[in-house]
Amino acid sequence: MTLLDDALEAHGGAARWQEAKRVRARARSGGFLLRTHVPGNRFADYSLTVDLDEPRAVMNPFPEPGVRGVFDRGEARLEREGGEVVAFRKDPRSAFFGRSGLRRNIRWDALDATYFAGYAMWNYLSFPLLLTRPGVEVREVAPWRSGGVELRRLEVDFPEEIGLRGRGGRGLGEGRPHPRNRPLPIPTMVWIQLADIRVETGRLVT
Repeated sequence: MTLLDDALEAHGGAARWQEAKRVRARARSGGFLLRTHVPGNRFADYSLTVDLDEPRAVMNPFPEPGVRGVFDRGEARLEREGGEVVAFRKDPRSAFFGRSGLRRNIRWDALDATYFAGYAMWNYLSFPLLLTRPGVEVREVAPWRSGGVELRRLEVDFPEEIGLRGRGGRGLGEGRPHPRNRPLPIPTMVWIQLADIRVETGRLVT
C-alpha cells in the first residue's frame, strides 16, 4: 500500500470517502491573524458546510447575523438566508497580490475573509479525499525527521483549477496533533476548533 492508501485507511477507508458528499461542523476560530485582519464576528462561532465534490464552503453566520459567507469554486460572496447576494467578488485570490494586496497586509474586508476561510476549510476538511481528485499528482518523497521521529511525506502537484498553493505543494503524510491541555504557542496566527462533525453521503449521515 502507498502512503496515500494508508492515510485514507486511517481516516475511514477509501470506499467510505468516495461515498461522502459534504462535511458539516460547528466551528470556532481565532488567533492573531483573525483578530487583527477580519471584520465582523471574526468567525467566533459559526456553522460550517463543506462540499466534497467541488471547492465550496459556507460559513454561517458571517460577517453578521442573517448573512453567510460562501466560497464557491474560487469566488466569494455574502448572501442572506434566502439566497439574496449582498456582495460578490469573482476572483478574490488576485486581490491579495500587487497594489491591491498592500491594504490586505493590514486589513481584510468581509469578502477577503470569506475567501481565506472558505479556501482553507475546504482544503482541511476534504483531506485526504482531496488527494484522489482527477489531475492531482501524489508521490512519496524522502522522510522528514523531527524531534527524533521520522515522518513519511507526500509531495503533491495540484492542477490550476484547484488552486491550492500552485504546483509542488508538500505536506506531511504522518503528523502529530497538538497535545490536549497544552497551551498553544504565542503568537498563534490561526486556531480552529471543530465540534459536532458529520460526514454526509447521499444515503445517510455518519
